[in-house]
Order: sequence, then C-alpha cells, then structure tokens
Amino acid sequence: MKNKNYSNYPLLKLLPYLRSYKRELIYVFAFIAFLLTVQLVRPLLIKLAIDKYIMTKNITGLTWVVSLFIVFLCLEFLFSYAQTYYTELVSQKIMAKLRLNVFQKIEHQSMSFFDKNKVGGLISRITTDIDNLEEMFTTGLIDTVIKLGMILIIIVIIFYLNVKLALFTIACMPVTLSVFYLFSGYVIARYRELRRLAAQFSGYLQENIGNMKIIQVFNQEERHKEQFREINRNVSTVNNKIIFSFALLFPMIEISSSFTTAAILWYGGLSIFAGLMTIGTLIAFLEYVQKLFNPLKEISERYNVIQSATASAERIFGLLESSDHLIHDGTEVLNATSGAIDLNDVWFAYIRNDWVIKGLSLSIQPGEKIAIIGATGSGKSTILKLLLRFYELQKGSIRIDGHDIRELTQHSLRSKFGYITQDPYLFSDTVANNIRLFDQAIDHEAIQNAAGFTGSASFIERLPDTYSHVLSERGSNLSVGEKQLLSLSRLAAINPPIFMLDEATAHIDVVTEALIEDNLQKIMESRTSIVVAHRLSTIKSVDRIIVMDKGRIVEDGKHEDLLARKGFYYTLYKYQYKFETAIES
Repeated sequence: MKNKNYSNYPLLKLLPYLRSYKRELIYVFAFIAFLLTVQLVRPLLIKLAIDKYIMTKNITGLTWVVSLFIVFLCLEFLFSYAQTYYTELVSQKIMAKLRLNVFQKIEHQSMSFFDKNKVGGLISRITTDIDNLEEMFTTGLIDTVIKLGMILIIIVIIFYLNVKLALFTIACMPVTLSVFYLFSGYVIARYRELRRLAAQFSGYLQENIGNMKIIQVFNQEERHKEQFREINRNVSTVNNKIIFSFALLFPMIEISSSFTTAAILWYGGLSIFAGLMTIGTLIAFLEYVQKLFNPLKEISERYNVIQSATASAERIFGLLESSDHLIHDGTEVLNATSGAIDLNDVWFAYIRNDWVIKGLSLSIQPGEKIAIIGATGSGKSTILKLLLRFYELQKGSIRIDGHDIRELTQHSLRSKFGYITQDPYLFSDTVANNIRLFDQAIDHEAIQNAAGFTGSASFIERLPDTYSHVLSERGSNLSVGEKQLLSLSRLAAINPPIFMLDEATAHIDVVTEALIEDNLQKIMESRTSIVVAHRLSTIKSVDRIIVMDKGRIVEDGKHEDLLARKGFYYTLYKYQYKFETAIES
C-alpha cells in the first residue's frame, strides 16, 4: 500500500488504511455527532429548568425537563456504545492489515537486512509498535476528535450565552495552548528514544535467554546482569523524564482552569446582582467552561498515547517504505529445471568493496555432484546463499538452465532447491509438519516414506506420539543428529531437483553419519548436488571437487587427481583428514 509523503506527520500515513473502511468510519463520526449533541444539550436543560421552572415553581415544567434529561442520558449510553463498537471494529481490521504488511515486508528482505537488524527489534515492530497504534486509534485519536469537536461547539454555545464571558474565557486559552506546544516537542523526542531502547531491550532479552546455556557454562551471569541493569536503567530514566513532563503539565492545566472558573464566577455574580444575567445562565456557563477545560486535560492525558504512537508509526512506516535491503522479485516463472547451473564472473561483498567472491566462474552440469571446500572465509557457503538469492550479487550473473536468477520469481527459483545447513531449524509443531513444512499436499504416506528413506523413522517411531509428537522450541527435545535426520527427511519429502548441503554433517557423530551416508547418496542420485563439507566420506564420492581460497577457485577436479597434483587440496587434505585416512608419501 503506497503512502503519500507525510514524513513530518507519520500518523497521517494511516490515512490510506482508513480509506478502506469509509462506511464504518461514517458510522463512527455519525455516532460522535449524536454523542456530542446529547452531552452538550444537558447544561442548556439545566439553565431552562432553573430560570423557567424552578424560579417560577413550575413543577410540571420541571418534571418535563428532568424526564428529557434522563432520556438524553440513555441516548448518550447508546451512542457511546455504538461509537466504541465501530471504533474497535475498524481498529482491529486496520491493525491486522498493518501487522500483515509489516510481516510480509520482513519476509521479503534479503539476508543483509537481518544481518543489520536484531530479531528483538523486528518483533517489537509487529507487537509493541502495532499495539501502540491500536491504543492510539481506540483511546487516543477518536477520543481526541470527540474532545476537539466538543471544544469547538462549546465555544459557539458560550458566545451565545454571554459574549463578554466567552471572550474572557478564550483569552485564557493561549496560555494553555503554549504549554502544549512547548511540551510536545520535548515529549516526542523522549518517546523516540524510548522506542529505540525498547527494541534494544527486547533484542537483549531474546539473545540472552536463548543463549542462557552458554552464559551459565562460562559463568557470565554477573556480567550479563550488569548489562541488563544498564539497559533497564536507561529505559527507566527516559520513562521518568516523560512522567515528570506529564506531572508538570496536568497541574498547569488545572490551575488555568481554576483561575478561569473563579474569574467567571466573580464576573457572573456581579452581572446577576446588576440584573444582566440569570442564575441559570451562570450555572450553564460554568458547566460549559468545565467541559471546555476537561477535554484539554483529557487530551493531555491522551497525549502520551499519541506521542508514543507517533514514535511507533515512524518505526513501522520506516520499515514499510524502506527498499534498501529488499530483494526485487523477477517476473519469469521457472516451471521445470534440469539442474544446469552457470556462474559467470560473479563478484560479491557483504560490505562494500570487501569482496568475498572475486570473479568466480563455474558451470555445473545437470545431475552433477560437486563438493566445494576451502578454508574458513573462502566463500564456500556464500555461493549457496547467492544461488538462493538470499543476497544480491554485485557483478556478473548466475543462471539456472540459461535463466538469469534475477529475472525469476523467488518462489519458482527457491522451489527448485533443497537446502540444509549445519544448524537445522525445527518448528514447535508435530514431527509430520516439520517434515512436510506445513505443505498439506505432502500426505502422511509420503512423510513416512521420506523418514524411512533417510533413517529418521527409527527414532520417530520411538517418540510418544510418533509423527504427531509435538517438538519443543527449535527441536530442543531432540539430539543434534536427530534434528539433522529430520532435515534430510524434509528434503526427501519435498524432492527438489537441486540439492545443497552446507556443512550438514558437521555436528553429527560418526555413527549417525554412517547411518545416513547411504541414504544421502540416494538423495543426491540423478540430481544436481552441491556439497560444502570437510569430511572425507562426504566429498570423496562426488563427481568434482571445487577448491576455493579467498573468494576464487584455485583447483577443480576429482579427488584422486587433486591429490596427485599436490597443490592446495593436497595441503588441506593432509592437515584436515589425516585422522580419517593415511596419506601415502
């Protein structure tokens, strides 16, 4: 959803969302109009009762006015209920849509976006920031509209009742408005700071609670407690500044209101003595002055909600309108692929001009199995990420069956790949859903076949509810080897034409690796396979081994040929695999 440039007024960026619910908003403002009418007629009824009926001791007329007063109270209840209902209804719809838009925006970011943004900060955009906007809309914005409408109507009424008193009342208001103006600039800056600290706070908690095992193993509890205390202190400091501001604002408005009321009472009393004003008029005027200043006090109370929402809106729309890390989707659909991959003079840097991949060219034939090895930081895993368009390359091109991957839709491109990393991710759901990845087109029989094919069925069938067993967060109730076996089962169930392993057996013990090795070869059979690995057993059986160093291919060939050359691969092999097999001199 595109927004106009409301950079200085972030809350106005909600207008395109509001336009989608015009009918409901018409109902809201209609009920607001009715509500204001019944609320503001009551002081006039009091004036009428005092001046016309009480002063003349007319019981019939007084009874009629009191009955009408009660009817208006009932109408106020009905209109207030209807206005609140439709306000909440519109709010929930808008926030649900906005929350979805933020989530979709995050989903389509490149990995560089997640490298630069903490998870806790992103979660706070979808949760805390959206909640702030919802509170603003339901208790801040609409209530402020009601109060502003009430102020305007009251000004008209008090001029009708007594021009001189009305002019005096209006003359007192600039003082209050000046306080608001000075107050707003200070508070919005504090709320921006608070939102930034809240995101930092959330990210810190998630990171530390998620890694509590490491913190405890290395006895870092005290150090992290001090870090937490510092962040907590900063949040409290900013909150205290905001509280101090509101604590100062409310009494200033109260003093202004009381001074105005006292002056009106004095002048009105003199007017009554002189026969220029009735008692009913003075009481009604005082009622309206209270209703005039009460909205100002209530708006000031809502002001913190609006300022907090303004800071949240800046963060939300800052994300929605940003395109810095957005992967632009192609338009061409890759319906089928033989698995041919061509990288032509590819250059890539995570940080500008700090090249990780340098002029790399590589052709992989359909069904060919290759292994990519090299020292840490040589660019092995980066190649796999570029193939999946997790990152955008800066120079060169990558083609699948002759199609430039930048021209392909991300969905059709990624559906052709199966990708497993050394740190498998499992969801807090059933074993079956973790294998099918919630794709209901993969039936239970296919899930069982995949589990049997990869050897994971042996431990799955020992679980209390077998395939219906619900895993803990990130699969923490499984061993590392079992989690990796489930990842392989996931791959077998999806059955993609191109298969990529990124150090997938690095955390698996030798016995477990031996268990899956044969099935791994079956999965790789007759499909293009790219393996980033160090273990000899994984790479010896591939068709080609690509040796990388500092972002370039330095050697390319079969295992035996590369050993015979006694070059870079020979050196790596000698030092990394000397415990797996002996190298003959």
